[in-house]
Amino acid sequence: MCAQDAPVIEMPVTLSRVGVEIVRKALRIPCYTIAANAGVDAQEIVTRVMQEQQDIGYDALHATFVDMMKAGIIDPTKVCLHCLAWIPGSRVVRIDPVA
Repeated sequence: MCAQDAPVIEMPVTLSRVGVEIVRKALRIPCYTIAANAGVDAQEIVTRVMQEQQDIGYDALHATFVDMMKAGIIDPTKVCLHCLAWIPGSRVVRIDPVA
């Protein structure tokens, strides 16, 4: 899963850190959505995927955990890029540091 591949960035609690956490959480959404649509406990699936090795993911069709690359299911890089591309358009959030 891409979220675990995101770099660990140490910084003080600032708006930048909040932004990093928003992106890290957004990277989990594709896995969560697929699992929820498959009718299984999506949070449990996401947690398990996060604990697995890098290329292991959830095969919703067969309800198993597999190496996503070897199984030919998905290219994780495309998922990350797609997720990151949609973040700005999905919600408009105004953060006012003066308030």
